[in-house]
Amino acid sequence: MCRNGYCWINVMDEEGNSIGCWMPSEFADDIKIYGRYRYRGDTLLVKGIYHIANEAHGGETEIEVNDLIVVENGEHYPPESVDMVFVYIIIVLFLESWDCLSTRNIIGERRITLLLEEFSLEIRISYLERLGYIR
Repeated sequence: MCRNGYCWINVMDEEGNSIGCWMPSEFADDIKIYGRYRYRGDTLLVKGIYHIANEAHGGETEIEVNDLIVVENGEHYPPESVDMVFVYIIIVLFLESWDCLSTRNIIGERRITLLLEEFSLEIRISYLERLGYIR
């Protein structure tokens, strides 16, 4: 984040600890690759004043950078390859299970419909018998 000629840059060590660094924009221009997903950022040597609680920046712990050296350029990590045979097997298994479930559902609906029709027919017959139309 840059404004008024200065930038905030978070710098992380090998153990995963990070600290905010307050530096002139000229130093930030030397950084070519910032670390993020699938990227390892530039390796930096930062020299400056360590502030435990800098009143000028709301009590933040920071390094006020006086000198910055890019020791090693960052790099992009290529995406991991995916075994497509495994993906195809998963898709086929999913489609087969979905087809079986939908077939079972249709068969179940037909059974319910037939049972309801038989029940309705039995009610009609018993009603007609009570009225004396069927013996």
